[in-house]
Amino acid sequence: MHKGFMLMSRDKFPPASVIPETTLLKIPKLLLDDESDVQACAKPVVQTPLMPPVIAPVQSESSQQTQKSPAIQAQKSSQPVLLPFAENAENQYGRYVPNSLIVSHLFRKRNTNETSQFAIPPTGVYEVPVVKPLMSELCEYTLPNGNPVLYGKTEEGIDMVSTRFYELTIQHEEDSPVDYVFYPLSPLKGKRLPSEPAHVKRFRDTSEAKKAIENTAPYIKPGRLRVVNEDIPRRADTPRIPDQNTVMGMSAVNVYQEALKKYKNILTDEAAEIMEVASNTLWRGSTIFEAQLRPEHLHLLGYGYYPMEISDKNPHLCGENSTPQRIGNLGAARRCDNTRMMIAERTGERIIRRYANAEVEIGGAFAMLLDTEVINTIYYWVEIVIKDFRVRFTQKIDAFERDPQFSKASDMAMLVEILCMMIQNIAPLSIQHVNVVNVNAITRFPRSFFSRKKNRVQENKKRAREETVVMPASVTPDLLGDEVTALLHQLMETEAQTNAYVL
Repeated sequence: MHKGFMLMSRDKFPPASVIPETTLLKIPKLLLDDESDVQACAKPVVQTPLMPPVIAPVQSESSQQTQKSPAIQAQKSSQPVLLPFAENAENQYGRYVPNSLIVSHLFRKRNTNETSQFAIPPTGVYEVPVVKPLMSELCEYTLPNGNPVLYGKTEEGIDMVSTRFYELTIQHEEDSPVDYVFYPLSPLKGKRLPSEPAHVKRFRDTSEAKKAIENTAPYIKPGRLRVVNEDIPRRADTPRIPDQNTVMGMSAVNVYQEALKKYKNILTDEAAEIMEVASNTLWRGSTIFEAQLRPEHLHLLGYGYYPMEISDKNPHLCGENSTPQRIGNLGAARRCDNTRMMIAERTGERIIRRYANAEVEIGGAFAMLLDTEVINTIYYWVEIVIKDFRVRFTQKIDAFERDPQFSKASDMAMLVEILCMMIQNIAPLSIQHVNVVNVNAITRFPRSFFSRKKNRVQENKKRAREETVVMPASVTPDLLGDEVTALLHQLMETEAQTNAYVL
């Protein structure tokens, strides 16, 4: 068995000892994610009167020096200083699954039943979702994939359910960090919920597969950077030259096809099927959800965040690493996984728009499928610091997940508003407790699940219990700084413990 990892062998880091929209489009009915969005809004909706928001303009550096902080303004006026919700909820370039017409949210402390809701004011724009508070019947059910489903009713009696979640840690002043999970909710009627375990075993239990795993050094692409705020608008105006396909030598679809051709004999039928479906999906797709499964090249360190030149903030981003368009920063995965990363990434960018003094750092790693350019697991984090307020998003995304999470622009829009309120010490609209119900979600919502054959469900459960192939836990330290080396040790330990690599 080999002794070390292949860390970005095609694109190495130099040694580093210190790593210190506006136009709104009317959404046609056919583009909504389910018919419930139209039906739920067909009857008159009484909007809860809320205090009018103070919409924060984009300020220049000179104007910021003369104006008082948003927190002070908010304390004097008792009004939240927010970013334009309508702009943040825009589905720019059709990147996201379209928003529901009615949305809700729950901001839950991890490992507790305590949830908060914040008063996000209505915009008055038809194309923008109306954020409705949940008034009753807050319950948690469990999906077959292990994820919780949060359920509640609005004042009008509309059933709302969560199908997505985002994890973050918040620390305010000298308080201890608190882990939260943010759940966006949308109307239940017609909603499709997964009915199978989320994890997909990658490789067959054959001597050929085990030999390939043992003889192939794990291929990891790590990175981190500190965002230079003033470079964001400059980077937005620069073309992506060379483009991702040129850098990688082929499209992401071809990357999937080549990997499938090379390793089809050792991949499980389901892992091969996921890759085949993805690579055969058209760019537009026959449905909105199908289009989210098409492969594309992901940036680990987002193109829009990448600094324009070498600085003291990022001394390691020099030479070949001075550009985001490089092999060591790219990997192929499904569009939905890229969009999920963008929720955290763009939340940071929106916060910077409001708070020019915000400090943002991003980082993580792509763990690749054997020696291919197909991403196996995504580790990603975004940390935002504004004076004494600190928030850190943490994502671990299984790039072969069955029934993956489809993010919406309204998820980010609500999250940005909530963080702005927390930064300004604005109290939540309500604090409620979720009733954890000991009932499987399939029993509670029987008509909301994909129909699956029972024998296939049983087969998948059996696969999840099969033996674990442990990865070697060594790392090549001379390529990276101490912090990143420690990060990779942690990542690889997690990969081995959770069996994510060969799950």
